[in-house]
This record gives sequence, structure tokens and C-alpha cells, in this order.
Amino acid sequence: MEQILELDPNEIIIEHDRYRKDMGDLDSLKDAIKLTGKNITPIQVRQKTDGTFILIAGERRTRACKELGIKVRAIVETDASLNDKVLEIMENKERKQFTWQEEAKALDDLHKILSAKEQKGWGYRDTAEFAKINIRGLSTSISLSKALETTPEIFEGCKNTEQAIKAFKKHKIDEAKAELALRKSKTDYGKKAQSIVFFGNCNNLIEALPVNSINALISDPIYGIDVFNTRFENRDLPDLSYQDKYDDTKENFVETLTTLIQKASKVLKHNSAVLMFCGFQNAQFLIDLWSKEGFSMDVIPGVWVRGANTGRTNRPEKYFNRCYDLFVYGLRGDAVLTKQGTTNVLNYAGVPTVNREHPSQKPSDLLEDLISRLCLPGHIILDPMCGCGSTLIAALKRGCKPIGFELDMKYHSIALSNVAKALKMKDAGMADLIGGN
Repeated sequence: MEQILELDPNEIIIEHDRYRKDMGDLDSLKDAIKLTGKNITPIQVRQKTDGTFILIAGERRTRACKELGIKVRAIVETDASLNDKVLEIMENKERKQFTWQEEAKALDDLHKILSAKEQKGWGYRDTAEFAKINIRGLSTSISLSKALETTPEIFEGCKNTEQAIKAFKKHKIDEAKAELALRKSKTDYGKKAQSIVFFGNCNNLIEALPVNSINALISDPIYGIDVFNTRFENRDLPDLSYQDKYDDTKENFVETLTTLIQKASKVLKHNSAVLMFCGFQNAQFLIDLWSKEGFSMDVIPGVWVRGANTGRTNRPEKYFNRCYDLFVYGLRGDAVLTKQGTTNVLNYAGVPTVNREHPSQKPSDLLEDLISRLCLPGHIILDPMCGCGSTLIAALKRGCKPIGFELDMKYHSIALSNVAKALKMKDAGMADLIGGN
């Protein structure tokens, strides 16, 4: 049974494990209460045997009245069988007062409560009917709730349920790929790949390489252009960005690349080559760093044109679409280009989105072309930020010996799998079929 009383908000206990965390605009609610002179919709509380009141529903109204110093009208429930959590969930859901995270957790808990109460035979369909939602929506909410508990980082940047679902689906696909890659890495070729691809920070791993042992460094490192806050500032992030965001700030770029180039200079042979893809803003910075290490750098960067219809810009009303990337390159000592008379503009189609295993993946034929201009078969090539292993595979196809470092565990697993596959195909005499995208 229940009764309606006027209670002092200070007498009402608000437990800490409630679903709703954001109270919204309490000032507007207080203005409305002062205007009407009372709180029209009663809150719901349960009276315990010791006389204290536990809030069931109406936290915003309770807090607003407490701040105003007035009493709040309350429906007092005395039936001990009433399930407070169910009432709280249903009220907030009906009023659409949940964030997507709160709703996922609440519906997950609602199903657990009802399943335990009804015991045998209670399923998703029963809970969905009780909550007046479709069964697919309930199942999705429960999946999101579990993922929020185990891997909350995959939802970084998600503003609503639709974005959260996209991020979750991509995570499951990536998880399956990583598992497949791990299985492949346990084969004989996988073990060989482990002597080529190493997991960890490049500035730590490079210290283990012998001095004067590397013929060339070819890499597509971070660009230092804060890509996730510039390219996408006026539109939603693409699906992959939820999981694949990394520190692309200018500060991290300067610190990481300054250290890397100084350390790389020691392991590169006196007669060696370097090539790095880069953003236009930082091309001169890289040229200057490598020049300090004794490399004769071309002051005019090379250009990779990825196709007229692949351009993009975050300000289409002001800027043309950008459809090319730059790379800086140079030689040290007596090193010379192994293929002379070639142009510094290379036209190769980018990797189709459906085949892309890394957000900034370069096409294999582009990398092979560049390697053929700088290296001979048998040369040792280092890629300190190897991603999914594209440069390593291109090096294998050119008869070179690659070494790769990768900081991200997912891409390290993918690179291992790709290199293992390339080694197997190479041994089978099918090197021309490797990395066909």
C-alpha cells in the first residue's frame, strides 16, 4: 500500500548506486517549482522499518527541493515486495532521462532482476515486453553494458547509441582478426615472423639493434598534425577512429621523432638511405633533423598522388580536397639511388577501405617502387612504426631483409600474421602475389 506525504528532502536517503549520474539543469527545475509554489509530480520513496525513507524515483525533484529549502511531495511505498530498482529504471526510461551508457547498464540490470525474480523460463523476449522495447534493442543494450565493463576504451568519443553500436561492431571484427592473427603466428612461419616484427616502443627497441647494421629506414610515422581534432572537427569521426585514435599532437611528434632519428642515426650504416612519409607542415622539420645526422636530404619532398577522387578536407567550404601525401628522403655517405632518373611524383591508388587493415595503410606497389629506388636485394630495412606490416612485406618482395617495430598490440598481431603469410608465399615461389591490394 502507499500514501502521499510532504517530506523534508534531508530525510530522504539517496543511495550512491543509482543509474542516473547527470542531474541536468536543476536551476530551471527550481524556477518551475518556485513558479507553481509546489512540486506537482510526487517523487517515490520506500519507508524502511527504522522509519527512514529511501528514494526510488525523482532524484532531480528531491535535490531541487533540498536546494530551495522546501518540502517535497512523495508517494511513500510500504510494500516490502516492491522492487526499487525496477521502478527507478522504468521511470527514467519513460522520461528518456538516461544517457546511452546509463540506459545500457539499466536494461542489463533490469533483465537480471526480472530473470532472478521470475526464475525459470524468463528470457530476453519477456524483459523486452516488460520494458516495451524490441528484443534486438534489449540484446544490443546488454551487449553494450558488458563491453562498457570490460573494454570501456572502445567507446571513446561515442556520443549516442548509434555510434556506440558501430564502435562495438568494429571492436568485435578487430577482435576476431587479432585472434586469427594470433593463431597464424603460432605456425612455423609465424615463428619466423617473430624475428622480423617486434612489439613495443620504437625508441626502446631500436637500442637493441647493432650499431652500423641497417641499410635503410623507410617508414610512415605519426604526422604530428593532431589529425583527430583537425580533419574531423566539423563532422563525426569515422568508425575506425573510436579504436584507432593515437597521440598525433605536434608535441608528441617532435619528442618522438627527435629521439628516434638520433637513435636511428647510430644503427644506420654510414652509407645508408632514409625515407619518411609526413604532413606538409612538418616536412622541413624532418629534413632538418636528418640533415643534422649527416644525410643529404632533398629539400623538395616527394609526392604520392593517391587519386583525384580520394581527396578530403575538414573545411570543404574553404579548401580544395587534398589528394596527395608527401615524403622526405635522403642519402648518407657514398650511398646512391639504385634506380636513377625517376620522378619524385608517384601515382598509385590508395588501399580500398574494404581491404584496409590500418587507417593510414600505404599500397604495396607504392612501397615496392620506393624500396627499389633506395635499396638492393639483401639490404636490411627498418620500419620503426610498421603498422600492419606493409613496408615489411614490400621489402620481402624486393628480396630485402625487413625489421619492424609496432607499439599497438592489435596491429602488431596483424603485422605478424601478414609477414608470416608473405614468408610462406615467398617460399612457395608466389612472391608476386603477396600484398595485392
